[in-house]
Order: sequence, then C-alpha cells, then structure tokens
Amino acid sequence: MGLGDKSLHGEYLISMAQPYSDDFWQKVMQAIELDGLSKSDGSQLFNIGSNTINLWCHRKAQTGDVKHNMREIQVKQALHNKGMN
Repeated sequence: MGLGDKSLHGEYLISMAQPYSDDFWQKVMQAIELDGLSKSDGSQLFNIGSNTINLWCHRKAQTGDVKHNMREIQVKQALHNKGMN
C-alpha cells in the first residue's frame, strides 16, 4: 500500500518520511555552501523542500552539523506511532 491508500478499516495510511542519507545532505550542503547554488535552486535540483535546506543550514550554524541526533528521531517516531494507534 502506498501513501494515501485506504486500509481494510477505511483509514488512510500515512508513512513517516525516512531521514536523508549523510551522503545526500553532504552533496546538498556542498552545492549551496561551496559551489554557490541558491537554496531555491538546490531545492529544485535535489528535489527536496526548501524548508529542509533551511533547517539544515540553521542546524549547521547552531551545531556545526546538519544530522539529526538519534534522540530527535526516536521522539518523532514515537509520536508518529502513538498517533497511529
């Protein structure tokens, strides 16, 4: 079943997005920071939301890294799973 498919009980199923790979976000950030690509162009080129790029840039400015910490991922998954019950 895909996103928006109905389950046997008539409920719509929504899958949680998976984190981007380290390799992918490094390519995106390199294109923006080192190659001078605009965030808007990066969003279109890499087919990701501009909000995602803005979040990565903000997170990198705050922490020096764009990766999620594992605790943040676990909390999001727990909240998602709780909403599915």
